[in-house]
Amino acid sequence: SKNPNGCINLEAQYRMNEDVLKISNECVYNNQMKCASDELKKSRLDLNVKTILNEEMKYILDPNKSVILIDYSLLYDKTTLNEVNVRNEFEGEICLNIYHALVQADFDLKRVGIITPYKEQELYLKKKVNYQIDVMTIDKSQGIEKDLIIISFVKTNLTGKLLTDIARINVAFTRAKTKLVVIGIIDALKAICNVGKFFQLIERNNWVYYMKKDNSK
Repeated sequence: SKNPNGCINLEAQYRMNEDVLKISNECVYNNQMKCASDELKKSRLDLNVKTILNEEMKYILDPNKSVILIDYSLLYDKTTLNEVNVRNEFEGEICLNIYHALVQADFDLKRVGIITPYKEQELYLKKKVNYQIDVMTIDKSQGIEKDLIIISFVKTNLTGKLLTDIARINVAFTRAKTKLVVIGIIDALKAICNVGKFFQLIERNNWVYYMKKDNSK
């Protein structure tokens, strides 16, 4: 297609592997998008997890799991969760643990991006990862592509307009080339109007990892 903006008509895409593409393809593009080559389709993050000390992070960053949603609802009581508004410190801790694991794996941090809907979370996460990873709001991420994208959705309740915008959420999901790590509470995200289908698909594909208390050592 000569019109790069006409995404619906653009059948071949050159960025995402098949699992990352699948979310947007089924939820937005009526399955009209295809990976431009078999090589792209099967491409995986070239990260060696052997040197990562934390077993949970080893599992989460496994290149064979191209899409993974980290659900931390088992670690938190519901009342605290519902108070979270535009800054989520728990998700900040998870981003920090991922950052440490990537450093242990000697992975080039320029190939990583962290995206969040909220400016306050963006500033908070920049400090968390010591300004070593690009952290941006969804709007700033437009046009960016990274091998590994981490998304901190922040919200644990169902308020806020930013999360109901399909185009915006689709931008966030499609920045990743070979690995997408989503951080959030699956039940809350599934219930958000308009965009719940993205998270229902993630759940249907068994791409949800539930953090447990005993693994957080």
